[in-house]
Amino acid sequence: MEKTKLGLSVSVMGVVLTLLGYYAGYVITGLAVAWVLLQEENEGLKKHAVRVLFLMLLFSVGSTAIGLIPDVVNLLLSFLRLFNVHVYIDVLDSCFNFLYSVWSLLRLAVFAILAVGGLTKKEIKLPVIDKLAEKIL
Repeated sequence: MEKTKLGLSVSVMGVVLTLLGYYAGYVITGLAVAWVLLQEENEGLKKHAVRVLFLMLLFSVGSTAIGLIPDVVNLLLSFLRLFNVHVYIDVLDSCFNFLYSVWSLLRLAVFAILAVGGLTKKEIKLPVIDKLAEKIL
């Protein structure tokens, strides 16, 4: 079993990186990814680290976009109220809450599958993320 310079097996380090990507912030995960990229020789682990970082960015951008949509709609509705046009869309908030919940569940599922794949040393195919990771490496 191949070990990292920290003494952990490569598969355990992959799971640690994935869990950091899901639970920790960008600073801690970024430091862990930088360590792997600078200190470790295992190319699979390096690719996994970059994939975790890109997934964090993807889900952060998606969450921000979903959160901005209701704000933009409310801005437009407030603008219409300036001209005495009153539009109330109560179901809109429920729709965006549902969409955000689905996005959060998708994030959990992707990171869980990635963690299990890292533990079993099976590479999970993420085509767009894999292309970006290979460009970086």
